Amino acid sequence: MATVGKVVGVILAAAINQTIIYSIVEGNEEGVFRLNNSTGVFSTAKQLDYETNASYILKVEADSMEVVGSNLRAPSKTNTARVFIDVWDENDHPPVFTKPLYLGGVAEDAKTFTSVLQVQVQPALFKHKGCV
Repeated sequence: MATVGKVVGVILAAAINQTIIYSIVEGNEEGVFRLNNSTGVFSTAKQLDYETNASYILKVEADSMEVVGSNLRAPSKTNTARVFIDVWDENDHPPVFTKPLYLGGVAEDAKTFTSVLQVQVQPALFKHKGCV
């Protein structure tokens, strides 16, 4: 139920006198996440659905851009890290009862744990393929 744009994490790298540029290089083929290339902040780019994908493994690259005295860019150094994101399940399929009202009664001398009433709910309708 996280909204699009929800911050889900931060990755940080450090380099002396250098600017770090971050990028997702693997695991985000569907474009589910955004990564701010200068701050390392991850956020959602699409609505998450636990039933479709309960976890993601992203490969993130940090590229240090060193600027030398002559204002020419020296060769950059890169490093990668794996980022694990777990999606928590939310009750996005609330139960729907088969009848709007159920009535039941019980005799005063009924034994403990006597069944009084049985209610039914309709099967959940899922949005992803293969379920009806």
